[in-house]
Amino acid sequence: NLSFTYKEVWNLSYHLSLNINNILKGKENVISICMEPSPHFVISIIAIWMSGNMYLPIDTSIPKLRIKYQWKDSNTKLILFDITNKKWFDEIDLPFINLDNFSNFLKTNTIIKNNFHFPKKRGAYIIYTSGTTGNPKGVVIEHKGILNFIQSQIPAFKISSRSKMLQYLSVGFDAFLSEMGTTLLCGGEYIFISINEKSNISTLLNLIESFSITHICLPPAILSLIEPIKKPISLRTIIIGGEVTPTKTIQKWCDVVNLINVYGPTEMTVCTHLLKCKKKHKEAEIGKPINNIEEIIIDKDGRESNKGELLLSGPGIYRGYLNDISLNEKKFFNIENKIYYRTGDLVEKKSNGKLVFLGRIDRQIKILGNRTELEEIESHLKKIKGVNNAIVLPKIESSNFLLISFIQKNTNFKINYKRILQKFIPKWMIPKYFIELNRFPLNFNQKIDQIELLKIYDKFIKEKDFKLKKDSILHYLDKKYLAYGNYKLFELSSIERIQIQLELEENNKIILENNDELKLKDLKVIDSRNSLSDVIYKVRELNNIIYNLNIKNSPGSIKFNKTIKEDSILLIGSGGYLGKHILMELMEQTSKRIYIFYRGNKYNLLNKIISFFKIHNSSFKL
Repeated sequence: NLSFTYKEVWNLSYHLSLNINNILKGKENVISICMEPSPHFVISIIAIWMSGNMYLPIDTSIPKLRIKYQWKDSNTKLILFDITNKKWFDEIDLPFINLDNFSNFLKTNTIIKNNFHFPKKRGAYIIYTSGTTGNPKGVVIEHKGILNFIQSQIPAFKISSRSKMLQYLSVGFDAFLSEMGTTLLCGGEYIFISINEKSNISTLLNLIESFSITHICLPPAILSLIEPIKKPISLRTIIIGGEVTPTKTIQKWCDVVNLINVYGPTEMTVCTHLLKCKKKHKEAEIGKPINNIEEIIIDKDGRESNKGELLLSGPGIYRGYLNDISLNEKKFFNIENKIYYRTGDLVEKKSNGKLVFLGRIDRQIKILGNRTELEEIESHLKKIKGVNNAIVLPKIESSNFLLISFIQKNTNFKINYKRILQKFIPKWMIPKYFIELNRFPLNFNQKIDQIELLKIYDKFIKEKDFKLKKDSILHYLDKKYLAYGNYKLFELSSIERIQIQLELEENNKIILENNDELKLKDLKVIDSRNSLSDVIYKVRELNNIIYNLNIKNSPGSIKFNKTIKEDSILLIGSGGYLGKHILMELMEQTSKRIYIFYRGNKYNLLNKIISFFKIHNSSFKL
């Protein structure tokens, strides 16, 4: 429940910068800010810049080992934290400042210096992104690009001194600077809520309403969970970015609010392209470059093209990766003495000059020798009615790629994804598994967490492993033993089922095509109108039942108190396979009157019996 005026923020930032300079000497020292999003976080950033140093934002929700790695790799010299996070740093042998002790500076009347010079090439901050080595890689960003992107975003966001921006993004996500920078440079109101309040959609919408929020930056995965009918009246602009937004989500929201899609690699300082979303946008457009950003598209041979990898240059280009010279050499591209950054993003330039995002180069895989774009599969899945979002991930299995699809639905109806996809893409591109989720897990940058998705898949496989193995066995049996014409096990007569059981038991065991040995004692016999996977009896249980029945009903074990001689027989179930055989035996071996109990049309029964008898006895007459 704290609130600060701009003067108070400046006052606190200045005094904090003096304290920092008393501890650290020189410029471009790395100072780690370890706290949840709050006014103190904003004050810390400004103070660090005033002191001539760089900040390293730490999202306290990430693993402690990852935090320690970032401190060591960046050579962090000082830690800023608030009291709620002190427990994290008791074992750290680094200088620190507790920001909870700085509130007393608000009462001072010290004349505050208000003209600070930030050299364009001075380091502003370090952001760690995921790395291919298993450890995150640090990206060093200089001051020269920050003001450039903010000045382009302000008019696009339609933000002013009357605006209220709700802080939503993780502090470890560089787009946090977009929220903060556009709001503060316009003199708007920047409102913070707790992490728990952000995680509940209903609570979030209620807070937007109660605070009269006008602007918010939302990850596409979160926006796709909200229906426009629930939009608070005050909300005017929604900024999306970080990953591709499903077309259906854009179509739902673009006429309801000022929907702005932002694009930009971390290495190019937050944002390089903007797009105001409209109904006509059917593809993953990222728009046109902002001021002072140059773009070039090259094909796989390094020649300029309308379709290929996107290269970017401009004031926001990063200094380089921290402690990784070899990666810098791979990512920097020199064209006519100008340095470009290779984004690794595949794009296509349309006739209107706007770019369409096609996917990542590193998401190209080969399946059975065929190059496969995972985004193409995702695109078809997202077009299916009832699908909110979809992501396809590859996994290596037996030296080949196995495709797993994760689906976020907005309907309870069952969807046959494979049947639909077969109409549009070849069979080898169709994922093997389709896992439906209520919502996708997000990482600390509020992007879909692919690592967590693969963990969900691993859990899914463990739970389904027995069932999958059993299904493959049953499919084999169904194909080899039970597929008489179009018949399935549940369609066979009782006699035929017994015959099959005996045949299987005589074989003692079955050798499957994949050399797996299945002993009959482990086989579960099924009889289901839904699926061969529904279990009724194990073979040995069935054998025990038959054995016990035989003992119980053997002539020597049955005691008769009285013998009644009757001249009539009531036969129930004569319409079945076994019943017809019994009826024929009775008619041939006895002169007794036979009554048949049958549900249905008696003439149908007569015709069935006559046809059956004629097959087995051509001389039969009624």
